[in-house]
Amino acid sequence: MGEESAGIFTGRTAVVTAELLGQQPTVFPSHHGGFVGGDFGYPGQPEAFARKLREVLDGDN
Repeated sequence: MGEESAGIFTGRTAVVTAELLGQQPTVFPSHHGGFVGGDFGYPGQPEAFARKLREVLDGDN
């Protein structure tokens, strides 16, 4: 989930689902479009998002 979605319904749902599965939720930098550059007027943090995604895929999270 993104950092901005932590307190909204979808973020809370992700936290509870992870807990039910015995996991911790992964929090990605920025918002739900954190992988998007500035081309669309609501820029995310694509480099930081990519780093976190690599950590998750490599099993470092």
